[in-house]
Amino acid sequence: MKIWDWSYVWEAFPYLYQGAIVTIEATLLGFAIALILGLVFAMIRQSPNRYVSTTMAEIVEFIRSTPLLLQLFFVYFVGPQIGIFIPAWTAGVGVLGIHYAAYCSEVFRGGIENVDGGQWEA
Repeated sequence: MKIWDWSYVWEAFPYLYQGAIVTIEATLLGFAIALILGLVFAMIRQSPNRYVSTTMAEIVEFIRSTPLLLQLFFVYFVGPQIGIFIPAWTAGVGVLGIHYAAYCSEVFRGGIENVDGGQWEA
């Protein structure tokens, strides 16, 4: 009795390859969205307006404190129930981007706040 059948692997390889391509595309698009939105979120957090800064801080903390899978389920399954219809690909990439933008914004904000005053003047 054969436990491993290589013919099945070769039959499934095109599907595995297609799945890898989709994964790479979603990762790169989510990464690009996260970098752009993360920088925007960090700049909003640096706002001299206390209410704007605090509101952005609360939004970022809320996004960071909820699991990614819960956010995906909420956008994909709850969205249509309240009248917001988003295609699966767009919902997945968008949620990935927004979720990781919250983490990127904290990294950017920490980097901006740790720049010494003398370096800002230079």
